[in-house]
Amino acid sequence: MRKISMLCLLITGFVSMSVYAANLPVVPPEMFNEGASFHGVQILQPAIATDSTGNIYVVWAGVKKLMGKRRQTHIYLSKSVDDGQTFQPPIQVNDSDGTAAVGWQLGPQIAVDANDRVYVSYGDFRGHRPEIYLTTSTDGGNTFSPSTPVTNGKLKIHEILHAMGVSRDGKIYISWLDKSDVPESDHHAHHATHVFVARSIDSGKHFDAPINLTAVQKNPVCECCRVSLVVDEAGNVFVAYRNNRNNIRDIYLSASRDEGENWSEPIRVGFGKWQVFRCPADAPVLAADRNGRIHLAWMDARKGTNHVYYNSASTGDLAFRPETERRVSRDTIRFGNSSKAKYGEGGHPAVAIDQTGRVTLAWEVSANATDIHTAVLSADGFSSEKRVNDDDGAFHQAYPVLASYEDKVYAVWADDRFKQHRAYFAVLNP
Repeated sequence: MRKISMLCLLITGFVSMSVYAANLPVVPPEMFNEGASFHGVQILQPAIATDSTGNIYVVWAGVKKLMGKRRQTHIYLSKSVDDGQTFQPPIQVNDSDGTAAVGWQLGPQIAVDANDRVYVSYGDFRGHRPEIYLTTSTDGGNTFSPSTPVTNGKLKIHEILHAMGVSRDGKIYISWLDKSDVPESDHHAHHATHVFVARSIDSGKHFDAPINLTAVQKNPVCECCRVSLVVDEAGNVFVAYRNNRNNIRDIYLSASRDEGENWSEPIRVGFGKWQVFRCPADAPVLAADRNGRIHLAWMDARKGTNHVYYNSASTGDLAFRPETERRVSRDTIRFGNSSKAKYGEGGHPAVAIDQTGRVTLAWEVSANATDIHTAVLSADGFSSEKRVNDDDGAFHQAYPVLASYEDKVYAVWADDRFKQHRAYFAVLNP
């Protein structure tokens, strides 16, 4: 095992670490706070992307509590130009007055196109109305444009669960859960929830009218599991979501092969037949490789315990099959050097494909606390899972997100070890 250094990102508490390292010292993020305005800010729901030169962009929601129950939430971005060894001081990318949305699964999304334009989408409640906004940077994340509303005031749901993907030529696709196509009297009923998508062909200056992808099905979708969206090299667009057919919460997928003009009827791509009478609040995730395959990971509890599952199919026929599903997470997890086995549950997966075609998964493992684990797919199946976070297992790590550049995979996640949420960063295969 090679020796590595530990680095914290200014203000946010990001740590650069090896996935193979355990119990390394952590530099307190307070040492890196820059300016009084960032003291007491909770760092939540980070997301990550890379550009064509290997720059790493991390975006997150920063929450500061005010008097009483009031709080301010802004969206911040920081950039690394040295493979995650250091990160530049964060900049604020939203242009609202502290009204950005925050909550589990409600965080900002980030994507970079082939021309290295950086896109950040986020939920916001400016004017006391829910809306999804998009802002764009054409100078490598140094400055951002004024934010553009995606639904133009038509959003009818307050849990702004959305996903974003960008094609190589800069077409932007944003998908979300909403209740826009139901009577006002039904807006608070879970059965009213549908999956919508909107497209921009002018780099986010305007968005087309939203399309309801699930209007053709008679049942609702799972009301609080975020959707996932990915655009492949050929410009095909795929949206995955958790369905709700008589409380069977399997994963379904819809595709567009004409740049978002038309969409296929949703097909079932997860086969657990998991019946649960409440929303599990755990989203599926998609990734597309350069060889014409789409990769899917999700959580279900078909055997009574939450586990992470994986499957893939050709982007041409989308022939996901039950016999090719793989369970990735184990029943028994050992933390650090402890000889005591603790039974864990897997959830909130993330997936990334590097340029060699290697598939990497990360997910939460819950026992007495929550850890982040990862595994890599090979011809022989998934590798033994490894723990990513370097604490002693007493704290909660949440919502990992992955991105890749060349043959490297990067992870970010939230961590509460300092009694205040911070975001951490790791190179999974240094």
